[in-house]
Amino acid sequence: MRLQLLTWMMLVLLWSLSGQAAVAQSGLLLGIQYEAPISKPLPYYAGSADSLSRSMYQTLMIVENGGSFVLRPAMDGLLIPRNNQFWRVETKRSIYNSWVEDFIWAAPNGSRPRLAGIQTYNGEYCEGHRTQRVLYAGSDFLSLEQRSAGYCEGGVHPWFFNTLAVVPIDSTSHIGLNIDEVLNTPALTALNQSVASFLDELDEEEVVAYMPEADPANWGLVRREGMWKTIVRVENLEEVGEKHHTDLPLDIPLPATLSGRGRPRSN
Repeated sequence: MRLQLLTWMMLVLLWSLSGQAAVAQSGLLLGIQYEAPISKPLPYYAGSADSLSRSMYQTLMIVENGGSFVLRPAMDGLLIPRNNQFWRVETKRSIYNSWVEDFIWAAPNGSRPRLAGIQTYNGEYCEGHRTQRVLYAGSDFLSLEQRSAGYCEGGVHPWFFNTLAVVPIDSTSHIGLNIDEVLNTPALTALNQSVASFLDELDEEEVVAYMPEADPANWGLVRREGMWKTIVRVENLEEVGEKHHTDLPLDIPLPATLSGRGRPRSN
């Protein structure tokens, strides 16, 4: 089973996983993503874009106990220290006829928000899916990969999209923040320059497959080479059935609140 690290946090907490009397402990939270097998592919198969798996999440906690380290039982979802409490990030898969959709939600631990659910039009007239996968989870933001493929009655042609989005953890239905809304104006400049340089290196026949300008909301945070890094995604619009895209790294510094440096505290 392939595991992907989504977040890790050193913390001092006044909390008890067992629900008994709380005691102060130092611990390490590890949030992971893994692919769980499913029985059949998603509706509207689009080449290598679909697979017989679904993204799931768990949190591991390692605590010190009498001079040794103890691994607590895994908890479903991602447990995130936030505003002197814990929030849980989870996913819900909904099915409406031949339409399948994943909903990422986040809420204070012990509560769950009311999700809007699949739109009636999609469930009644469309065949396809929209999936979401968490790439990064922090106290303020989530970085998501979003894939959507399908066809609706009366439509001119099918569609396929594979995009990135960074959304506020307390507003997971957000369509995605522009990079300068989370980082700064120099980050937006770096994004535009990176995409422009990529397009300049293509010949005339290749470049027409891409949008002429960068999308400032199609970016994300990913774990690579033991570090959190920023990438911008450029989609090839002529090869949608093969999930063809290019992720360009951005050489920009991340604040400690995003990179994991420092030690969040929960009281």
